[in-house]
Amino acid sequence: MRRKFTFVVLSSFFFLLLGSMIITSCTKEGPAGPPGADGEDGANAAETCTACHDFSENLLAKVDQYDHSVHASGANINRNYENCSQCHTSQGFRTFLEDGSMSNVAEPTAINCRTCHPIHETYTMADYSVRTSDPVALLLNDAEYDYENSNLCVNCHQARPVNPYPAVGGGDITITNARWGPHYSTQSN
Repeated sequence: MRRKFTFVVLSSFFFLLLGSMIITSCTKEGPAGPPGADGEDGANAAETCTACHDFSENLLAKVDQYDHSVHASGANINRNYENCSQCHTSQGFRTFLEDGSMSNVAEPTAINCRTCHPIHETYTMADYSVRTSDPVALLLNDAEYDYENSNLCVNCHQARPVNPYPAVGGGDITITNARWGPHYSTQSN
């Protein structure tokens, strides 16, 4: 019995050794081919990346301000479904700005720099601009908000219509949602 075991172990070792020699001999490189043509040079980082990444306090200040904001907490990305994702997820907000649609976001990310700014799209200082400064029709009272760059923020930071809306002297209403009311972050109103 012991001889069979020894034979099996030695045979296994031999086949492993032989297999590894065959595999390593198959991966040997052949002679180098002729040199190819040089490709076109890429953009000079001194002319692109350093416009923003210049090791000044400017970029650090922006990152630090974001890191200490409520947006950075990502506390609300679980509201990634239709009618909520446009204000609670980065992808939902950008989609809302592009075509006005509201939909579920499968892999949501928190509101971040790229949500509001076209970071790394032009590789110039234009990447610090806001995605839109178009006037915003407020949802609650049919007014228009138009205060330049802050228009971007008002897409979310406004009161929502109350539904059902209580009527003076009317009957009782039943509130079925914990978020009933004008909602949070109503700064623009």
